[in-house]
Amino acid sequence: MHEKLQTPYAKRIMKKRGSTVEPVLGTMLNFLNLKRLNTREIRAANKHVMMSALVYNLKKLLKFKSKNVKEAIQILPQVEKVAAFCKIVFLELKQAILRHLFFRAKFS
Repeated sequence: MHEKLQTPYAKRIMKKRGSTVEPVLGTMLNFLNLKRLNTREIRAANKHVMMSALVYNLKKLLKFKSKNVKEAIQILPQVEKVAAFCKIVFLELKQAILRHLFFRAKFS
């Protein structure tokens, strides 16, 4: 395996991966609370991962500054789609929290 990783092709692939995939995973693990998922079912874990990906993408979108007016106009519909998606996710999250609180109050 060490010999394979020393080939020019492998070095090029590793460099590409190191600049595209690894920073995203590192940010999500270290800053967006993905080291451990404290959920009991796969749907809840999926929500947790989707929320952290959403936060990462929103952070990236907020940093984006267009130098060109045409580019900015093309991005607006995408921003509106992201805002609509965020609204749906946050409403679902709110409902899940309220259901959990109601269930706890009812059986405590």
